[in-house]
Order: sequence, then structure tokens, then C-alpha cells
Amino acid sequence: MNTGPITDTGETRPADEDRDDRRGAIALGAVFVVALATRLHRLGEDSLWDNEILSHARATADLGDAYDLIREGTHPPGYSQVILRPWLAIGDSELMQRLPSVVFGFVAIAITAALATRLAGRWAGIAAAGLSAVMPLHLYYSREGRMYALLALVLIAWIAALIRAHERDTWSWWAAYTALGAAALYTHYYAGFTVLSVVAVTAAFEYRSGLSDRTKRWALATGGIGIAFLPWLPTFRYQLSNDPVSHLQALSARELAELPIQFFTAFANRSNLDNLVIGAALMVLFVIALRALWSGRTTDADQGLAASVVVAAVVGTFALSVLVSLFRPLIFVRYFAGILPMTAIVLAVGVSRSRISDARTRWVALGAFGLLLLARLGHAVPTIDDTWRPDWRAATDQLETASADDSVTLLVGPDSGDFRVSGFWYYADPDLPVIEVTGQVTDPVFTDAVDQLDADIATVWVVQYELIDRVPELDDFEPVSFQRFDSRFFTGSYRISVVELDRTAS
Repeated sequence: MNTGPITDTGETRPADEDRDDRRGAIALGAVFVVALATRLHRLGEDSLWDNEILSHARATADLGDAYDLIREGTHPPGYSQVILRPWLAIGDSELMQRLPSVVFGFVAIAITAALATRLAGRWAGIAAAGLSAVMPLHLYYSREGRMYALLALVLIAWIAALIRAHERDTWSWWAAYTALGAAALYTHYYAGFTVLSVVAVTAAFEYRSGLSDRTKRWALATGGIGIAFLPWLPTFRYQLSNDPVSHLQALSARELAELPIQFFTAFANRSNLDNLVIGAALMVLFVIALRALWSGRTTDADQGLAASVVVAAVVGTFALSVLVSLFRPLIFVRYFAGILPMTAIVLAVGVSRSRISDARTRWVALGAFGLLLLARLGHAVPTIDDTWRPDWRAATDQLETASADDSVTLLVGPDSGDFRVSGFWYYADPDLPVIEVTGQVTDPVFTDAVDQLDADIATVWVVQYELIDRVPELDDFEPVSFQRFDSRFFTGSYRISVVELDRTAS
């Protein structure tokens, strides 16, 4: 048998093992390159949209005003105050606001690879990292100036810290477990579902293994997570009393079943065939993975805990959210961004463990994994290459006029309080004269608004939140230019029209 280099212990390694290590390192390196490149591609080209602008406002306001903004909102303060506030002091461009999410998403992929390797070997780690690298939903939120990439990072890091603390049983690792658990709760409230699920499974595992000094340390560290969240609890209760998710609707059984499919399609349009292929592949891999993890749970206590908490993070989060939503609907796919790394790990374990199964199981798992990967690649491309947000930056650039004294902007839309309007106000010059018109340019209210303009107004810029093919005939103005800015908004299209009207009558 060919031998490789001598190890630190003086033993020689087989050459095929050494080659396997090199191939694994090259494959993982390629995954990291793809992950970073796809997350940086055109990162700063799209305008910020409403939710990103809201995070920007919270991060740049005075602390007192920032607290009021957060208190009246729906999220905890961790991302906007701990991450964005100091970061945006360096620069607040679209690229700068989104760059932390790129870093968080990339680091989460690295931890995902390490944890999957811990569970099922090197190639499971590579598969999990590869899935995460091109998972459209993970990719999407690794490119947005919001907290969801951070949520995925702190939760996978928290689970990794729990596993390491269980193995080492040192106070330093238990302290890391406490700090990361608290950080998750301060990042997004949905982390609470994951924390509760993992804590419940860990408690059952400790009880079955026999109570010990380690159990006491785990209990103290877990209690520390709750204690760390106590100062924010009154604000959290206030936010709940305002029913911050009243806009969310209860999901049908089919919509619930399609939620995991959206992990792999993000907000791209998909067909029934997409749903069928991705849903079947997910089910096959989950079943194989759960069988593999269950069969190996008793061979190693640490391994058993690691497998249990990863599965609990996925299944428990989903189950608890569905249960709570029976009383108050609060499910939206982006709230599940925190469990995307754990989902990738479970699926990767399924395809990796199939290599030691019977031939039929192996080929079924590899086929399901291949179909899933192909579907994900097909949806990842539009996720990074399309314009996904209303392009208010380009639209407002068209509103520059020679003199603000003889021009006015008519902002035409269905509702001046609509969430889409905030992009206009973020990008437009604050001194720009603006008149809000509720309706469309084809409505009489638009003609009336134009007729009521002062006689010294020479130019009217008409901005509408949808396509303008033509404007009605006006007595004193005629259109001289039409501009249209198209983008996709989640699964739908979004258009901004800018029309320039010049005065014709003396």
C-alpha cells in the first residue's frame, strides 16, 4: 500500500487518505470562494428598501430616538445598535450597510461546515457548506442590510458552543454558550423558538444521561440567557401589546408545507414542478438523515447530543412557530433564516450517511441531493443578478432641476403611508417640493392637483408607483420625457415611473 507523509506521532498515513484530505481542502476552498463571490456580486447596486432604511434610521438616530423607534417596532436592538451603529459611522452607503451581512453569512457557512464534519465527516461538512453557499434564502439575506444573516450566525455558533461546552465542560465554554444565546434573543425574537427547542432536548438528554455537575453548569448557563434578556423584557411585552405582526395572515396547510421549499427558492417565481421536485428531495434527505442520526445516537454521548440539538433546532423551531401561530399568525419565511445552517447540516448528513447504506438508499439520496442542488442553483442566479428592490435611488436622480423654485414633484400612489413610499423619502432631496396625490395619474384627483399649481411652476415631475403609459391631456402642461425603473419585489414585479411635464401656456 502506498504511504503518505509521517504524522506528528511518527506513524505514516496512507497516500489515499492524504489525497482525500487534499481533495477535501480544495473542494471546501472552492465552496468558500463561491460563497463569498455570490454574496459580493453587485452588492451595492440596488437601492436600500423600506426595511433596510428602517434599520439605517435606528442605527443613525440619537440613542433616545433610536430606543423609541425600536420600541414602536417589531425587533430587538442587537443588530441596529451593536452592529450597524458603529459600522455606519465609517460609511453609510448601500454597500457599507450590506457588507456586515456578507461577513455574517460567510462565517456561518464556515461554522456549518465544521459542525457537519463533527457529525458525519469531512464530505458532510463540504456538502453542508455547499448547500449553504447557494441556498437562495441564505444567499438573499447575506446580501441585505438586515439582521437575518446575523441571526443565522449567532444561532449556529450558539449550538456549536453548546456542543463544545458539553464535551469540555469548562466555564469558558459555558460562558460562550450563555453570551451567544442572549445575543440570539437580542438579534431576533424568533430565536426564542430555537432556544426553547434546543434547551428542551438538552434537558431531556441530561436527565437520561444522569444528573451531574455538568448538568448544574448547563442549567446555570441556560438561566444566564434568560437573565441577560430580562432588562429588555418590558419593551418586548410592550411590542407584543401593539400587535406588531397584525399584517401577517394565517397560512393554509399548503402554504405551511411550501415554507421549507422557499429556503431553496427564496422569492423567485416557482412552478408546481419546482415544488414537487424540491419537496420530494427534501423529504427523502430528511428521512435518511433522521434515520442515520437516530441509529447512531447511542454510540457516543457527545455525538448523540450534537445530532439531537441540530435536529431540534430545525424541527422544534418550525413546530413551535406553527403552534403559536394557531393563536396569533406570525409566520413569514425570512423569520426562519436562523435555522438555515442547521437545515443544511441535516440534509448533508442525509447524503453523507447514505454512502455507507445499501446501494438503493445511496442512489436515492444522491439523486435527491443532486436535484435539490440543481434547483437551488437555478434560483440562486436571479437572487443575485436581478434587481430585487424598488430603485428609488435612480428614480430620484431624475428629479434634479435647474431651479427648485419653479418645479414641483407630484408623488402619486395608492396610499402616501404605504411602506414603499419610504424609499422615495430616503433618496429624495429633503428640500424638494413634494405634493402627495392619492390615486393614479388617470384619476381626476391628479388633474385637479395639476390645475391647482401656482402659475410660476414651470416643471412638474410626476412619480408614480406603477407604469405610466400616458398622462391625461392637461391645459397648461405637456409631457416631455418618460422614465421607467423596473425591479422585482419578492415574487412580483415593481415599477416606478417618472414623467417630466413642462408648462406650455403663457
